[in-house]
Amino acid sequence: MLQRTVCAMMNTGDRCVIYVGLSQSGRIHGVKLDRKERDHLCADIDRMMKDGFNPCIQHNQYKILFVPVVPGSHLVLPETYVVQLELEAKVSRKTVYTIDKEVEEEKKQQYYRRCGKTNVEVSNKMNYSHHSDLTSS
Repeated sequence: MLQRTVCAMMNTGDRCVIYVGLSQSGRIHGVKLDRKERDHLCADIDRMMKDGFNPCIQHNQYKILFVPVVPGSHLVLPETYVVQLELEAKVSRKTVYTIDKEVEEEKKQQYYRRCGKTNVEVSNKMNYSHHSDLTSS
């Protein structure tokens, strides 16, 4: 699902953020990840960005952040994070990203996001926001 969502976001040509650990209503649940699991997730995302898209998504086009979950008591929940994946196409709007390799299906596909009158397929299991005010570092 993440691969399809990333592809859809990259095809907007804009800066976007995908959040993992939020409900559809926006409630923060977080994802429990220890250090090893966070490192493994980063490596998997790096591999997906490099090998899973045509054209491949370069390191300067995305950033992975692990934001600690702080409940109302202002205490950080141990090893519980919202995973924030910031994306920026940084290429011509004419560039169309396609899925090059996908575990679930073997054929090449491309996914779009609703933009004006264009229909899109975006995962309903991932929450995302479209931001034009992200800063790159």
